Amino acid sequence: MGTSNENKAKAETDPCDLKSGFPGDSLCIAPPKAGEGIQLHVGPASYDNEDDLAPYVIPAGKEDVRCFMARVPEGGFYYLNQENRMRSGSHHMLINLTDDTGQEEGPTDKCDIIGSKGSIPGSQTPSHDYPGGELGPEDQGLARYLPEGTMASFQLHYVNTGDTPLLREAWVNLYKKDEAEVTQRLQSVFLVGDIATNIPAHTFQTLTETFKPTLTEDTRVFQLNGHSHAHNVSFTVWRTPAGKTDDQKELLYQSFNWAEPEVLTYNTVVTNKLPDAEAKKDGGTSGLLYMKQGDTLSWACDINNDSDAAIHFANEAHTAEMCLLAGAYVSDKPAVLAGLCIGGSCNAGTPPAIN
Repeated sequence: MGTSNENKAKAETDPCDLKSGFPGDSLCIAPPKAGEGIQLHVGPASYDNEDDLAPYVIPAGKEDVRCFMARVPEGGFYYLNQENRMRSGSHHMLINLTDDTGQEEGPTDKCDIIGSKGSIPGSQTPSHDYPGGELGPEDQGLARYLPEGTMASFQLHYVNTGDTPLLREAWVNLYKKDEAEVTQRLQSVFLVGDIATNIPAHTFQTLTETFKPTLTEDTRVFQLNGHSHAHNVSFTVWRTPAGKTDDQKELLYQSFNWAEPEVLTYNTVVTNKLPDAEAKKDGGTSGLLYMKQGDTLSWACDINNDSDAAIHFANEAHTAEMCLLAGAYVSDKPAVLAGLCIGGSCNAGTPPAIN
């Protein structure tokens, strides 16, 4: 019988008792208790069967993006609290919802499904909990809705820079919220830019994207974060109020960490640190953040292409770039702050899949 210290150490290194033989067993989480929520899981059915493992293994020195279907065990409820866990090597995880028409679970070539039934917040770090920041009084009643009859389409981008194989695996827990407590809906910010990226070898270039949403009412932005790749040295977001010129824009967010950018929360209780370019510290403004009719949202990625080849828009973390703005806003209307950017100009609407 193990000692309490031995049991504690085991719980910290392999809390789910997986014994997979791959790095990252410590990131597994148990599902919510019965009635409190659900768990979505992407990973092999067995760690002992090579055929089961094959679609999930990333060999040493390799990088790729694979998509997987996971059946949602229960829908028709609201949630706010969420836990995302991914094994080591993950660059991003996108989770989109589509109708459950009896599709098989597991690997799929269909990476083109984007939000036909909505989405679930993904992440780009091995461990991320939502909503993350401290909630203010104005945040009471916030929730997302998980519709019934859905399948989850997971897009998992992994980069193995080591000399041993890694395993692609993810666990996502959604915790139910009483519908009677829900008074505000959260939607996703998802602005993809710039698919016209073309940065010659050994050049520095700033990609600037401009998006003017069509708003019929003041729309509160709850969270923001950038997503970019290894040649990006800074990611900056501004709001230009209606009737103001570009030199009067307000800085909202700045990150210098392409691999693990900060997710900033905007409310009356969270004080975000100011960004520090010299120390390369992420930060931004604090307080309630609203987009009003006529306001413009813009963001820029400073790209230092110190490689011997041109950089284009693609998923590869070290040989391609993205300048994607993500986050959450408060509204009953989906896709208000979503769109696709080409050559710095962004059009509203649900963007296509990033394959």
